[in-house]
Amino acid sequence: MSNYIGNRIGYDSYPLSDVNSPMRGNLHDGFWILSSVFPFNGTMSSNFWKLLGYSQNELQFNLVSWQSLVNGDDLSLFMKDLKNFVKKWESEDSFAKEIKFIHKNGSDIWMDAKGAKSYDAQGNPVLLIALTNVTKYISKQKSASKKLKLYESIIDGTHTGTWEWNAQTQELRLNEHWAQIIGYTLEELEPVTEEKYRSLVHPEDLEKATKLLERHFKGQVPFYESETRMKHKKGHWVWIYDKGKIISHTSDGKPEWIAGSHQDITKQKENHLALLHYKNLLERSNEAAKIGTWEFNLENGRLDWCKTTKGIHEVESTYQPTVENAMMFYKEGDNLNLIKTKFENCINKGEKYDLEVEIKTAKGNNKWVRAIGIPIFENNKCTGLYGLMRDITDRIKATKIIAFKEEQLSKTFEYAANGMSLVDLDGTWLRVNKSLCDMLGYSKEEFINLKFQDLTHKDDLNIGLKFKSQLISGETEFHQTEKRYIHKDGSIVWAFLAVSLVKSDVGEPLHFVAQITNITEKKKGEIKIKSLLNVANEQNKRLVNFAHIASHNLRSHSANFTMLLDLMKDDIPEATDNEYFPLLNTAASNLNETITQLNEVVSINKQLNEKLRSVNLRKTIEKVMVNIASNILKTGFIINIVVDEDVTVKAIPAYLDSIILNLLTNAIKYRNPQANSFLNITATSSTNYIDLKFEDNGIGIDLELYGSKVFGLYKTFHNNEDSQGVGLFISKNQIEVMKGTIDVESEVNKGTTFLLRLKK
Repeated sequence: MSNYIGNRIGYDSYPLSDVNSPMRGNLHDGFWILSSVFPFNGTMSSNFWKLLGYSQNELQFNLVSWQSLVNGDDLSLFMKDLKNFVKKWESEDSFAKEIKFIHKNGSDIWMDAKGAKSYDAQGNPVLLIALTNVTKYISKQKSASKKLKLYESIIDGTHTGTWEWNAQTQELRLNEHWAQIIGYTLEELEPVTEEKYRSLVHPEDLEKATKLLERHFKGQVPFYESETRMKHKKGHWVWIYDKGKIISHTSDGKPEWIAGSHQDITKQKENHLALLHYKNLLERSNEAAKIGTWEFNLENGRLDWCKTTKGIHEVESTYQPTVENAMMFYKEGDNLNLIKTKFENCINKGEKYDLEVEIKTAKGNNKWVRAIGIPIFENNKCTGLYGLMRDITDRIKATKIIAFKEEQLSKTFEYAANGMSLVDLDGTWLRVNKSLCDMLGYSKEEFINLKFQDLTHKDDLNIGLKFKSQLISGETEFHQTEKRYIHKDGSIVWAFLAVSLVKSDVGEPLHFVAQITNITEKKKGEIKIKSLLNVANEQNKRLVNFAHIASHNLRSHSANFTMLLDLMKDDIPEATDNEYFPLLNTAASNLNETITQLNEVVSINKQLNEKLRSVNLRKTIEKVMVNIASNILKTGFIINIVVDEDVTVKAIPAYLDSIILNLLTNAIKYRNPQANSFLNITATSSTNYIDLKFEDNGIGIDLELYGSKVFGLYKTFHNNEDSQGVGLFISKNQIEVMKGTIDVESEVNKGTTFLLRLKK
């Protein structure tokens, strides 16, 4: 290090003040006297060393050299410059260079080095260098340069168009990006005049922009700002954010140059317009869905409710809520305590909440609401909350009703008199009630571990498997059948089974619901009834045979008896001339009539399976009336027929003739002698039947006394000598054979109405 110190090479007594140098008056921050021979060692002034942070002691012990304090890159360049200067000793007198030194603390110190050639006292060539600290200026220059590059990169990177406009001369300066925003090159637009600029701006926006610029000129606003549409080269409109500011004034204070920028905000504007559209749509949707919004700014303490939220609370549209009065709407007790706790935790702990609580509105109505709160955090600090509120009163009421009904259904299921069960698709019992357990003798725990196949009679398994597949495939909605189950004790339990399939909201099969009714006793009764019916059928057959035999034999004996009486009358007339013969004759006649009536009853049973056919009702009535015309005329009886000519009924013709004849003759026979007797016959039509009414004004029947006997065999209700009690009995049986009905309404001395219903 010793050869780097100036006084070691004889320069310690160099008279700095007598140096023949033009820089004598410019010694500011340091001075060097260097040898003209590489590595250019020499003497440095003390203020230079101090500037770089070194003390006099460090200099005494030769701890540093000027070469070690120059930045590496700058050192090699500076050495090169010194060598070139020495080579051109005769032709160049001075040089200047900015050098970056390294301070003792590691920071950079920039110095302006100005050098000149000279000679020492011995006549040796030396270099005289004056150094000025320019660190501050270099830093500013670099900072300015950096900012300039930053601005240029920002403008270039953001494709920002720049403009400068002279309000006095109308001169307009634009950059390339300004033109590119609207699809042009700057060259295509030049010369850019004010007139050309105005032609590119949307007419609606030009007037607005002019007014905004005028406000800036008057000092009303610090900047000129406008969102303006400009026509693109391709014909569409481009949204521009145009911002500028006055940067100079004329000598008389008028705005001169205004500088500004253009930014393409088309996408942002479209998004903003779309956002406004969707926001409006959301607000309308929320209003329709009765969903309210709210927002709380923690910094200014402002709470805002939307229209729907105010509607839920039943307050005026001008109502301004606060946190304090908003809390007052919640019902005292659990509801208020819960919302307060959740609201505070949302702010302090960042915990969002979603609650169902009860409020009391401004009009005193109780409502259930769903309250949602979400915190807003910025830089790990809660700045506010926002949330939703929805009136769920109807849903809560419906939920309570459903819960009540579910409880009722559950109890109905559990305590139903019939067996109830839920069965999985694979046949596993999911749930069974007490009645089913009792029916088959198992506990619930035992039941759940079984499948329906385990409890079904082996001969009925196919029944269950078939309807199971039909229900799952959708071929049928429900299934009903009778089947046999096996009791725990091994006995057979007959049951009526009704099954339906429960599906999910999307139609997927979930499980079966089954209702199982124990019909074992009914089945036993059916078997007994079937057995009795078989016995009865056999007995009926025997009775019918007996009736035929009795009828045939009695008819033979009656005919013989009548023939013998006739022979006695003809051959032994004197034998008939006594009080007994007439009685025998009457008895024989009555016996023949009884046998005839019995034959008619038997004939009804014979024709049970005869097919019904269509018969014209009016023609049948008129035909019967012809047969009894003499009787009608003799009695002066009036018959009114109100039956359409095309009305037909399904009937056995002979039966229909017999029924009408019986009803007509009865009306004549039991007419009221004190009145003008009549019979009205009317027919009305219903879906499957014709209702036929026979209404007279005869002597009537006391139904309170004889009501249950009207259609009985050999039942009479008057003292008429022709009454035998057989006609109505036969008529009723004939009507029932034809799948019809007959009823009677009657009042003594007012008349009787027979109501017949016959199939169409």
